[in-house]
Amino acid sequence: MFKELTQIYKIGKDLGLTKSEINRMVLFSGEISLLVKILLIIVGVLVTAVIVTAIVIASRNIYPSGTLYSSVKINDFRNRK
Repeated sequence: MFKELTQIYKIGKDLGLTKSEINRMVLFSGEISLLVKILLIIVGVLVTAVIVTAIVIASRNIYPSGTLYSSVKINDFRNRK
């Protein structure tokens, strides 16, 4: 693999390409392209999982099931005359 990369760099230099152009060509071609795609998929899945987890945690019910959604208590009515 390193031999192929050095050959690509030599060919790129012979063609008059800059180092950044050669790197761009190497990153998006062949075996390295597959590695980059796999890493992007993994990062995308992790980011999606974090976002979904944050949404689930933020959307939890504050009140337990079966309760009324009020802060008024029964004791507040006992003192009323």
